Amino acid sequence: MSYRRGSIQIENSRPRGVIEKQNPILAISQSSNKSIQGGYYNIHSRKIRFEVIDTGIGISPQQLDKIFQPFEQVGDTQLRIAGAGLGLAISQQIVKLMGSKINVKSQLCQGSTFWFDVTLPVIYIVAKAEITGIIGEVFTIRVG
Repeated sequence: MSYRRGSIQIENSRPRGVIEKQNPILAISQSSNKSIQGGYYNIHSRKIRFEVIDTGIGISPQQLDKIFQPFEQVGDTQLRIAGAGLGLAISQQIVKLMGSKINVKSQLCQGSTFWFDVTLPVIYIVAKAEITGIIGEVFTIRVG
């Protein structure tokens, strides 16, 4: 999807339905569970980075301090998108409640990158999906 001079690209590096036990980090932890020392290792949480790359016009260094303030819009007044200037301020507060901070790196005429890292608990599940056929039959697919 694109808007004006920028574009949004969403990447999901993990295919749907892939079970956590197929993850290399989990495989390493499982092999350490069988160590000759009799030690035990368990992963309870994992740090995840969320990143948005904006290929638009970028933000000047002088304006970067203002973008997380409520009701603040920066940039060329003719290119401003309608809005109250609350999106980044609210997002920063939500991310702060999760124990992180939104970071930004920007260069004029080249775009901006916004990111934050958050540590979340690892949840182990067995993927289950149901598919409804054209005539209403329900099929269950088990992965794993």
